Amino acid sequence: MLSQLRTLWTVFKHTFMRNETVQYPEEMPYQA
Repeated sequence: MLSQLRTLWTVFKHTFMRNETVQYPEEMPYQA
């Protein structure tokens, strides 16, 4: 049960971070 929650939280975090990068490409360039 705990592993499943941690996995879902990890996927959610990665998805949120990916959306932030797509929404603000000028302010947060993916390539350094």
